[in-house]
Amino acid sequence: DNGNSVEPLDDTREVLRALNPSVQYVWLPIGHKANALWKGLSLLPAEVRYIMHVDDDTELPDDFVLDETAGMIHESMGSPTASECGRPGWFNAWSTGSSGASPNSLFESMYSTVWFQHGIIGIWRRQAFMETMQEHPFLPFGEDNWNGTINLLKQRAMAQELRSSVTTYAPSAFFPGSSSRDQGYGATCLWKQRAERWCVNAPRRLWLRLYLMLFYRTGSLSRTLVFQATSVLHLMSVIGHLLAPFILLHALVVFVALDDWSEVSRHMLGALASFAVCQWANGLFLSAFLLRDQPCLQADAVTLLLWPLYSTFLQICTLYGHWRCLLFYIPFFPMRHGLYTEGGMDPDALRQLHGIHCVEEESFESRSTHDGTVFEIDQIRALHETETELAGPHCVLQEVQVALPGTGDPQGELVC
Repeated sequence: DNGNSVEPLDDTREVLRALNPSVQYVWLPIGHKANALWKGLSLLPAEVRYIMHVDDDTELPDDFVLDETAGMIHESMGSPTASECGRPGWFNAWSTGSSGASPNSLFESMYSTVWFQHGIIGIWRRQAFMETMQEHPFLPFGEDNWNGTINLLKQRAMAQELRSSVTTYAPSAFFPGSSSRDQGYGATCLWKQRAERWCVNAPRRLWLRLYLMLFYRTGSLSRTLVFQATSVLHLMSVIGHLLAPFILLHALVVFVALDDWSEVSRHMLGALASFAVCQWANGLFLSAFLLRDQPCLQADAVTLLLWPLYSTFLQICTLYGHWRCLLFYIPFFPMRHGLYTEGGMDPDALRQLHGIHCVEEESFESRSTHDGTVFEIDQIRALHETETELAGPHCVLQEVQVALPGTGDPQGELVC
């Protein structure tokens, strides 16, 4: 478990202890999902060969399928399907159709390989996951996108399993200000989830996707061609969203020059109609064909009818997120290779990246352990910067005893 606090932010530890005392709970005072995955991976017993990562807001069904004979325990990784829950009805169905059920990934899995690793849930060979995480940039958002890309750079494949459908959380509001956030339940609204998180990594990986399109091989000519075709579509989507503001500006100049608003209206209605028809056709293909054997995941008629409206919202989020990546995310959030996995997270980096201050008590000695994530410090105070309503920046002062490796007390470790 992890969060920007010295102490856990909810009662997960107590709930787990009451449910099953043998479950090992570790709290990391850094709110960073990729770091939590890396630390959890390093704590597993040596004999563990396969791992399943699951988001903390994801629920597994009682009849969850783990079928080794069907390739779910794959050469590198398999991913069950996830459906999102939040506001019931159309809102839930829209969210499921846009990301959770991921029929696009099903198509890629059937005819090529999946390139996007869903962070909601996935099953990996432990060694493959460790090798992938060792090359991970550990950026604040989008750890799943990077996992999928790095996995393909190692000439591995990914598959998707549709016989298991887990449930996860979807924000119940479109924009900020109309809902609150509970610990462990992602973003407060769809705008923050998509525009400020999910969509801010694709332009940064553009050159890697181009490299994979040219040089990745699936072992089959037909599957490689499908991969290249889907890669071209993805590259066109990223470039198209980046060029969209200039295209729209040019169209506006042309329309103003026409000085004939009837002609302008005709062109605008034609463009909107074409977009709606394409979205309906895509929805019908995904729901009626790819999900033909999964009626519980198929969209109903009303959802399909209104899908172009929600898709328009997603296009705006993507446009904003891609430009946010170029103008803000890339300049101010550099790659963090090795900081978490190779012992590079020193006190200065802790303070700069996470607002955590490590103050010497008697003697200060920091050195990385075998997994590169634990500071061996005799005794420290962790001062975590938080925001208060009255005084602004505030420091939480607490004594933290840091256990040395091999003491058998992982709850006493300060993990960086």
